[in-house]
Amino acid sequence: LVQSHARLELLNSILSGVKLGMTVNAVIELTLQRLSEYFQGIRVAYGTVDATGKLEITHSLQPEFMPALVGATMNLNEAPEYLRALRGGEVVVAPDSAKEQMLAGRVSVVGEGTRALLHVPMEQASGKVGLLCLDSPQPHSWSTHAVTTLSQVSSHLSFVLKDAEAGKTRRQLEEQLRQSQKMEAVGRLAGGVAHDFNNILTIISGNAQLGLMALREDDPMRERMATIQKAAGHAEELTRRLLAFGRKQITSPRVVNINEILAGLEKMSSPDGYLLG
Repeated sequence: LVQSHARLELLNSILSGVKLGMTVNAVIELTLQRLSEYFQGIRVAYGTVDATGKLEITHSLQPEFMPALVGATMNLNEAPEYLRALRGGEVVVAPDSAKEQMLAGRVSVVGEGTRALLHVPMEQASGKVGLLCLDSPQPHSWSTHAVTTLSQVSSHLSFVLKDAEAGKTRRQLEEQLRQSQKMEAVGRLAGGVAHDFNNILTIISGNAQLGLMALREDDPMRERMATIQKAAGHAEELTRRLLAFGRKQITSPRVVNINEILAGLEKMSSPDGYLLG
């Protein structure tokens, strides 16, 4: 009864500490902190096993006399029975890993400084297998209470992590929606500006055309008027692109002669150019 009450208090301390909007890392860190306080003198770790059988430890809390495992990777294919057990959702209990057949005493699998272990797998939304670990530096007879406690914590953690992952996905979708709405607003603004600017360019281009019609063929002003008309034509092309962007239309690419475009720009920007002079 005392152990059941202690286990219930542990679960409540974890669940009460989980706040709305907490990240996955924050939830795991909180859980390990509570477990470390509950199982003193034992390393508490969390990792994930991917489809290839690689275990990566992402979080670790340990007493001073045990090495940290954060960032450590282990190839669980070296212990196929252990890997099958985890993928099958089985709790792995090893009072002495050196004597455990499925582990065969492999430090590369159980982690440095581990002599006894209690590992509980858990399903993850990502498709990986999450792993909640208790590691002892000495042979240790794990009680039924310890196995039940870690299993229940693992079950609660799995549920909370899935909820946190769902919240993360939801926030990402909301951010994408906000960005889409911003782009739509920019598109409407660009379309409105382009429409007004196009009306102005029509007046400029029209007057340039009338000016050309009124001038003699040998009039030196003809070249300047032609340059104005050509520049207005380029500007009208830009406004058409802005309008297409605002209306989300698909533009039609076309082949251009880059030399002609550069020659025209050079003429307009020369010291005695007609637009900047």
